[in-house]
Amino acid sequence: MRRAEDSVPWIAARVFLVFVGALAGPGFARAYTESASLFGLLGRFLVFFLLGAILVLILSLSLAAGRRSGAGWQRPSWRVRPFFGEPLQFAHAAAWYAIGAGVSAALIALVRPGCGLQGATMVGGVGAGMLAATHIVVFAFPRHFVER
Repeated sequence: MRRAEDSVPWIAARVFLVFVGALAGPGFARAYTESASLFGLLGRFLVFFLLGAILVLILSLSLAAGRRSGAGWQRPSWRVRPFFGEPLQFAHAAAWYAIGAGVSAALIALVRPGCGLQGATMVGGVGAGMLAATHIVVFAFPRHFVER
């Protein structure tokens, strides 16, 4: 069983990753103001669903390949190392990075004139799609996950 002090650095690393995403948010708020007409609401939903579906497919194939070797994955958690290990942990951490950037971009767009919510909804949709995909994989393949 994992000791509590072993997970503290990984919680801090993931919180730092969300913080870095939040720092990147203003750039997304400015970048999408001029290209707002390229991606309408339908485009944002397509990004959310297509990215989620592609990620579910990739993670499912990775999980099946890892299952043949006898290795099981851990459920997505803030307490597990997100880098150089299981693809599901990396996707989970990247999703929270994008959500942090989306929330930050939304806050900037609300207080700064000239910045629209297009960037916030695009980046937030990417993060939400990735987060949904990680949980769909866990739900679809519950026996492929191990407790460590």
